[in-house]
Amino acid sequence: MKVFAAGLWTESNGLVAMPTVLEDYKAGCIWRAGEPAPADHIVLEPLHIWERMTKEAGGTFARGLFAYAAPGGHTLRRVYEDLREELLTDLRRALPVDMVLLNLHGSMAAQGYEDVEGDVLERARAIIGPPVPIGVELDLHCNVTPRMLENATVIITFKEWPHVDVPDRAVEVFRVTADAAAGRTHPVLSTCDTRMIGTFPTGRQPMRGLVDRLTALEGKNGVLSVSMAYGFPWGDVPHMTARTIVITDGRRQEGARLAEKLARDFWEIRDAAVERPEFGLDDAIDYGLKADGQPIVFADPADSMGGGNPCDSTYILARVVARKIPNVAFGPIFDSLAVEACCAIGEGASMRLRIGGKLDALSGLPVDLDITVMKIEANPVQRFTALSDTPLPMGKSVWVKAENDLDLILTAKKISTFSNDVFTGLGCDIRQKKLVFCKMWRHGSVGFENVAKEIHFVDAPGGNNLNYAAIPYRHYHEPYWPQVADPRSGADR
Repeated sequence: MKVFAAGLWTESNGLVAMPTVLEDYKAGCIWRAGEPAPADHIVLEPLHIWERMTKEAGGTFARGLFAYAAPGGHTLRRVYEDLREELLTDLRRALPVDMVLLNLHGSMAAQGYEDVEGDVLERARAIIGPPVPIGVELDLHCNVTPRMLENATVIITFKEWPHVDVPDRAVEVFRVTADAAAGRTHPVLSTCDTRMIGTFPTGRQPMRGLVDRLTALEGKNGVLSVSMAYGFPWGDVPHMTARTIVITDGRRQEGARLAEKLARDFWEIRDAAVERPEFGLDDAIDYGLKADGQPIVFADPADSMGGGNPCDSTYILARVVARKIPNVAFGPIFDSLAVEACCAIGEGASMRLRIGGKLDALSGLPVDLDITVMKIEANPVQRFTALSDTPLPMGKSVWVKAENDLDLILTAKKISTFSNDVFTGLGCDIRQKKLVFCKMWRHGSVGFENVAKEIHFVDAPGGNNLNYAAIPYRHYHEPYWPQVADPRSGADR
């Protein structure tokens, strides 16, 4: 058995202006065929697992290009086309192969390519022909398209958010695809569109119960795998609505019925399952000011890098300053110019500094503050607390202090927030703060549980607005819940 594995991995936000460029992939990971493995990263785990399982089975493993960039805007056309052609050239060189395994995100888009995964799968299928199975592991925030379904043999998504099951799903993809390659099974993909757009954390009820049911169905009555593709609400491309995915062993009708039933079950719990902000901005400030003891942490998902945003929005900062709220920590703000200005004057020095509000129409206006540079770090790290505790470099970062005991963390590159290390790693002790506002998504909240009295989501403008009914789409025009009460009624399903 000869196995070929490769991948392209990023999450593309169609609402932000800044494209994802080659330097973003270099900063993430470009792992070329024949090169030694780079530093460990969770997105690389499927490739390591597939190589190990191939060798344990006595097979031959051929790895092609894997490229990863942190979430951002659409990838530049020439960058995507160059990476895609390198991956496909690696596949041609590996022929003949018995199966292909691809580590993809599922919501990657490039200029001129709204369905990157479908494009890659279609071109890979043309190279290897119909008989060779293709197995794909996807992030659960993926957009499943007709081209993907037509050209993949196996599509399996993460079941968990936060994504604690990436290795388990990699093992599952290998086993289901290998059984197909050996002729032991004949996978059939069935899906059902829920016509829902939203985000649905799996660690709490009622999603927890639904996800557990998916797992319980597998391995029985010819069901090989069951997944949920939740879609990426801010992709602004077709096929963004949440879907169920059922893989059966040759049981097309049974798979279709099960996919439809699970979609109905998902629909019934939508109101309780969907992620919503818990506080408006002023309500969040008022709530936090009334609390005693440990700080109240408010996550700002609307400008989190985890959704491809510029990470320099100032709406919250401007409101805190306007209301003269004391003893607040805020960050991390991506502002390389501000970081360099702080580095130029050095620790302990003070100046008037213009912060944030530079990169996108969604970023708001810059905020001018009199600051003192408290700490400059060339490359602090934070831990990927929710998933693997892996140290992640933050790049050059600065802690500054402004009037009313306002602490700010400024970074010279966009980073996702995964733990309180983004503050404490530079010496800012947020345990002494009244309020902490952090550009953070769901998987980062675990890293604040040891210092926060409570953690809540705040509603602020940005590229990941959680008001799903009012997301300002420019390219997506289909009816969906919650914009429409029942978009499935009378639809061809």
